[in-house]
Amino acid sequence: MKNYFNMTDDKIKEYLNLGGKLFIVTNLQTIRDGGTIEINTTDITYYMSNDSKYFYTIYPLNESNLVTNKLEINFLISRISEYLIKQYDSLDKYHLKFTRFLDQNIN
Repeated sequence: MKNYFNMTDDKIKEYLNLGGKLFIVTNLQTIRDGGTIEINTTDITYYMSNDSKYFYTIYPLNESNLVTNKLEINFLISRISEYLIKQYDSLDKYHLKFTRFLDQNIN
């Protein structure tokens, strides 16, 4: 699976020069409030409402904790995309192993 949301090296350098922090996404989960997505990273936790296109840094979501830095948003989207690709690849490997197991053990 290809990552279409990678930031260029120049944009990452610009993000870091402006005080941005490097992080990776460690987990995505849905909060039982109607679908807010919690995005756990190695730095902070972000939130995305299921009915908006915005990221927030504190729950509950409101205007005061809205992420407005475009470079931070792009970096976050890039990291989410990388996380999802790794999860997809991992599931694909498990599926292949399970299929082989079934082929060998089910007669």
